[in-house]
Amino acid sequence: MTPKPKEMEDHLLAYHMGWLSRAEMEAVDQQLAADPDLARRSGELGKTLAPLENWSALPAVDQLEQSILDRLKLEPQVTAGVESLPASIRMEPVPASSSRVLRFPFSLVEVLTAAACLALMAAVLVPGMARAAAMADRYRCADNLRTIGVALAGYGFNNLGALPFADMPRLPEDLSRDTAPPFNWLDDRSAAVQRLHNSRNRYLLVSQNYVNNLDRFVCPADDRAIVMQFEAGRSYADFADPRNSSYDSQIVLGQARTADTHPQLVVYADANPLFDDRVVWNDTPVLNSMTHQRPSGQNVLRWGGAVDWTQSPNVGVQNDNIWKVGQQRLYQGHELPQSATDTFLIP
Repeated sequence: MTPKPKEMEDHLLAYHMGWLSRAEMEAVDQQLAADPDLARRSGELGKTLAPLENWSALPAVDQLEQSILDRLKLEPQVTAGVESLPASIRMEPVPASSSRVLRFPFSLVEVLTAAACLALMAAVLVPGMARAAAMADRYRCADNLRTIGVALAGYGFNNLGALPFADMPRLPEDLSRDTAPPFNWLDDRSAAVQRLHNSRNRYLLVSQNYVNNLDRFVCPADDRAIVMQFEAGRSYADFADPRNSSYDSQIVLGQARTADTHPQLVVYADANPLFDDRVVWNDTPVLNSMTHQRPSGQNVLRWGGAVDWTQSPNVGVQNDNIWKVGQQRLYQGHELPQSATDTFLIP
């Protein structure tokens, strides 16, 4: 009598899993030799179950008695023969007419369908979890900027409404366009040029106790950032490492911001891509900061204390680009904002 399809699947599964007796294995071998289609199905099933070859097999039937006896910790003279065991624990042989094929609770089709469903769920959930993590980083980054905004308000209250500035160079009145200014906020090593780090302005909020936690200057989305871990950090004049600050700020060299500063002026934001070595410049310029994914945008802090998520850098008071002075892309290190409402954020 030809087995039904479901029974044949069970036989093949038991055959490949090693659950059959020797006589049953030989019977299946004969069926495979006589039925090419069945042999093909058996080969496909063998490939599907190949990863299971390294799994530990079930104990052989002739070892099962000894395994049970070992667990019961019987005396040696008792284990000498099965006939000497008490009737309550004696194992009777399985009748030859009964089948020892273990029935798998699911068919092969059901197992493969479940595996496909799991793969589909992973494909849907993993990107969603990544987006949720990126959103959480964005919100924590915005919270950092709100804290800095409160510190700026305190500094401005105590300094006639001015933004923090550590140096105040004055440009000579007779300075021509062809003459290099006496200061530079880039890496200019000329002897006659004063090197002025814009980050020193930001660090005044730390050294003068307006910001107590140095981790507020590190955006959670910035995978290169390092929180400054130095107990005597307030005695410093600047961050110990450029990576200690994820945010760029308004440059205030050569001018002071007074109490009439426009509340919509952007004074802090995620790092300016013009000065980010991760940017590969080509015919399509990078518009947003590289701190967040893709890059998708940046958090910006305004002088009035508001923090906005923007997908464009054109968010200044007059819709100007917060990364540039005018339309410039390359800088010498002496460029300054062109007006009181012009934002130019630099490291």
